[in-house]
Parts: sequence; C-alpha cells; structure tokens
Amino acid sequence: MTERGTLTLNAGSSSLKFALFTTSGHPRRLWSGAIDRIGLPGAHFLLNDARRTVLIDEPGSIDNHRTALTRLLQAIANLPGSLDLVAVGHRFVHGGSECYCPKRVTPALVARLRRLRALAPLHMPANLAGIKAVQEARPDLPQVTCFDTSFHQHIGDRRSLCMGPSSAICGLRSGSNGFPASVAHLADTCDVSGADLDVCAAGPR
Repeated sequence: MTERGTLTLNAGSSSLKFALFTTSGHPRRLWSGAIDRIGLPGAHFLLNDARRTVLIDEPGSIDNHRTALTRLLQAIANLPGSLDLVAVGHRFVHGGSECYCPKRVTPALVARLRRLRALAPLHMPANLAGIKAVQEARPDLPQVTCFDTSFHQHIGDRRSLCMGPSSAICGLRSGSNGFPASVAHLADTCDVSGADLDVCAAGPR
C-alpha cells in the first residue's frame, strides 16, 4: 500500500530543515533532517528516518536554496518504500496583518510575501525560494504557508507596538512588522499608556 506524505520545510538564511509526515490518521514522522551551509563552503545534507538511523550523510556543494530543494526532492523520490508526496508546508517568518492562519500558496499570496521581504531579509527570500523550487520541481503539489507572526494577531494594540521610529510605527503592528518581545513585556509589567509606550518604543525624538 502506498503511503501518503506531507513535506514540511523551514528555510533559514543558509539552511533548510525538513521533515516528512504521513497524512493518514495521526501524523507520523517518517524522515527528517537538514541541509546546512547552503551557498557556503562545507555544505552538508543529512537525512534520518524515524528511528534516527542515518540514511543520507553527504558533504558537497549546494549553491542556493533552489538547488537544496531539488536535491531533497530527488532524495525523497529515491528512498526505499512506496511514498506518494501529496503536499508541502512552509514555515514563514512574516505574513503581514492579513496572514494570521495557514494559507494555500497562490500567485497573489507570493506577490504579497515578496513585498514583505525587507522585514526579514535573512529569511523571507529563503522561504520564497522554497516555494519556487517546489513549483518548478513538482508543480502538481499543493503548498501551504504557516506564519510565525500568527502569534501576534490577538495580543492587543498596546502590546503589539513595534520597535522603530514613530513615523514607521504608525499603522504597523507586530502582525506585519517585528517581534516586540521587549515592548510586550513593558506593557505587561508597567502602567503605561499607548502613547507612552509609543515614545518608549521609538526612542528619543
């Protein structure tokens, strides 16, 4: 019987972490691993099965995330057993104020995410490269994005103010910009108004 699987990806600035799960019943991890030092000397591809048995342990040159994704998909296709890869999920740093839950990848979503690249320049380009690589290698596969900034969508305006100049803060909240842990902590522990917190987040004027 053919096993149906979902590939999950977490692309960093020079790495690609991944795991493959079954889709029937309770998800079960089949394989996991990482491709490290992408675009750097000493790149390395490691893949383990669910028992942590090493199946692939290869050094080599991997120039970019597209090459890394292509290599990973080839490895999955060549693994023993019968597996039908049916979907790919991506972890994204930023989704903006409108992306607060998992989203199916569409051209409109990709265009929106491209506009947010400056908010996480070390990660967003790699995340987007992952989508493009899968589209090129397996255009038949549906893709879904999940966003770190989903956490910030329901924490309230005062706690979601962003670090930065007040002119930039106006109209922006952590759902679309930044990780305001220090500001959130200040709002929770100090009796300050939204205006006072704006001054604190912005720094001296």
